[in-house]
Amino acid sequence: MNAAPNSSRGRPGGLRRLLVINQVAGPLMRELLEDLSAAGVRCTLVTGWLDAEPEQELPFEVAYARRLTKAPAWRRLWSWGLFTAQALWRATRQRCPMVVVTNPPWPMLAMPLLRRLLGLRYVLLVYDIYPDILERMGRLSSAGCCARLWRRLSARALAAAARGCGGGSAPGRWRGRLG
Repeated sequence: MNAAPNSSRGRPGGLRRLLVINQVAGPLMRELLEDLSAAGVRCTLVTGWLDAEPEQELPFEVAYARRLTKAPAWRRLWSWGLFTAQALWRATRQRCPMVVVTNPPWPMLAMPLLRRLLGLRYVLLVYDIYPDILERMGRLSSAGCCARLWRRLSARALAAAARGCGGGSAPGRWRGRLG
């Protein structure tokens, strides 16, 4: 992606600031933030892990939060919970448009409330679909109360988002909706 000049005219959709919430940020997320920064958007990434060299100078701010712990399951849930609390605290403090990645799945569930209370606009970038993954793994019953509630909250989060897109969608599709 070629960067536009650093001016308000070059900013994607007039976007000035952007907060990205993603517990594990890989090379594609880093490159997206580098490109947006080069286009004049002041970006902040809330993450537990970023695929970058320790000495690498990045054109965007990184706010480190709880890293993902994969096993055992209770520790994964704990790391999701801590990361979610840290990310939402940051979101309420920065109050700018956001990209919320479904890694972990819980921050997206709180976004409709933040939109209603604080007027925060957000886009959902969906990599993993919950609770479907947990159901396929046999960790959650699809007929259970937890799965039904999770589906309802996910539907609200998607409906309240400025836009939702899958991991394979072109980022240009949602940029103009946040500014």
